[in-house]
Formats: sequence, C-alpha cells, structure tokens
Amino acid sequence: MAERDDQFKTLLNCGICSEPFSKKNIDRQPLLLYCAHSFCFSCLTFFLETKTFEKKLVLEEKKLLELLCPLCREPSPLEEDQDLPFRKNYALLELLEAIEQEEKEDHRTCNNCEEVTPSSFCSACQAALCDTCDDAIHKHKALQKHTRVPFAKAEMDYPALLPLCKVHGKPLGFYSLENETLVCRDCLDFGDHKGQTSKPIKDVEDQVKKELKEKAENLKILKEKLADSSFNLCHSLDKIKKQSEEAKGTICLSFEKLVAALIRRRDELLDSLEQEEFEVMNKLNQVREVISQNRAKADMLYGEVLRLLNTA
Repeated sequence: MAERDDQFKTLLNCGICSEPFSKKNIDRQPLLLYCAHSFCFSCLTFFLETKTFEKKLVLEEKKLLELLCPLCREPSPLEEDQDLPFRKNYALLELLEAIEQEEKEDHRTCNNCEEVTPSSFCSACQAALCDTCDDAIHKHKALQKHTRVPFAKAEMDYPALLPLCKVHGKPLGFYSLENETLVCRDCLDFGDHKGQTSKPIKDVEDQVKKELKEKAENLKILKEKLADSSFNLCHSLDKIKKQSEEAKGTICLSFEKLVAALIRRRDELLDSLEQEEFEVMNKLNQVREVISQNRAKADMLYGEVLRLLNTA
C-alpha cells in the first residue's frame, strides 16, 4: 500500500525537478506535452529559453521546433519564438485541488475550542478534545466515566471526526444528500434537515476516496492511450515523410532520365541534319561547277561565232 501511495505521489510531481505541482503557483502548474507527460511551467520555460531541442523543420513557410520529452523523447512541435503552446493538465489540477481539500479536512482541531490540536477522543461525547477542554468537560463526576482514547488511535478508528454542529453542539457525523452539507444527528432528528436522506460521513469519505482512486486509474489509462496514440501518430508522420522523400527521389530520377534521353535525341537529330546539309551542299557545289564549265564553253562558242561573222 505504501509503495502504491509513493507511485501515486510521483504522478503529482514534475518529472524534471521532482517538485510537486501546484494549482495556485503558476510556475508549478502542470503542462501537458503531446506524449501526455506533464511537467511544470517553470521547467518547460527553462527548456525553451535554453533551446533544449534537437530538430528544426520548415512547414508551410513557418519555422517549427520539436521539443523532446525528457522522459520518452517524443517530440512536441511549437513555432520558433512562440510562448509555450501546451495546455494545462486540468485533470491533474482537479486532482490536486481534491487532495488539498482532503488534507484541509484531515487537519483536526478540538471540537470544543476549535483552536488547539486534540489530544484525546471521547466516545460518549463523540468529540475530539484538547487537554484543557477535556479537563473542563469531564471534571464533573458523572462525566468522568466517559471512555477516552488517545486521539492518534481515535483518528484511525474514526477517520471522519469533524467540528461540532454550531446549532446543536454535536459532531457533524453525517452528510445530507439533499443539501450536500455536513449535519449532526440532532439536525436529522428534529432540526432543519429532519427527514432528509443522509449517509455516515465515513461512508461518504470512503466513497470519495474510491472515486478519486478510480479517476487516478482512469487518468493513468488515458495517459497510456494518449502516449500510444502520440507514438502511432509520430510513426505515421515519419512513414509519410519517408514515402514522400522516396517519391521525390523517383520523380527526380525519372526526369533526369527523360532529360538525358531528350538530349541524346537532340544530338542525333542535329548530327543527321548536319549530314544532310553537307550532302546537299556538296551536290549543289557540283551542279554549280558544271554550270560554270558550261557557261565558259558557251562564252567560248559565242566568241567564235562572232569571229566567223566578222570575217565573212
């Protein structure tokens, strides 16, 4: 049981500084990371100010940082130069408030003077009394036979000891279910709460403790489920990122091959065009040479004809 209580108290402490969380102190309030682990505002602020993260990535032209959980190393994204975006762990805050209220109720004072810590409990009076009040109340001979036990023992036997009713002076040993308030036996028998449904305060206390334990167990299960969901989400993100990188590599390789094929085809067409150009130009040069020769012969014949005409 003590070991379970220690484990339960561990949930109420920051996993970095090991200091207990607090609802009133802002620096000690628990913040919830994406992996469902909680740390105090002060420690996470220190992490952010000292740049305790390992990865930077660009998403939609916004620089994002990944704050790594000190316990499980799961990343929690946040924008650069942004205040802590993480939400408070309201379930844990409610649990802290309930425990604080329970501790206040467990702080006993004398049912008579309501000032001094009680030293004994009178089973006949159903009252926890300090030494002074005990002597004053039981100084009469008729009351000296009342059975009294040390308060430490009585607190274990009667854990629901509460102050006296301000109307009837009797211990507030019952809880009115209709008015949701503490009442004494006289309140139920002939007072303002007569006929109302009630429960012994110990039964109510046990029920509240049981509900708190169930909430703590449910909270633990929820944290485990959130941690699993966060792990699966991060795994899916890594898988998608890997597939995206592989697709990018495939596309780039395909385009490189296509460009290389186009360049080869271009070079082949240019070479073919140059070859055709060379052959055509060669033929044209041959034709031009023939024409030049025929023209020279024509000029020579024309000159010979003119000469014959002149001699005739």
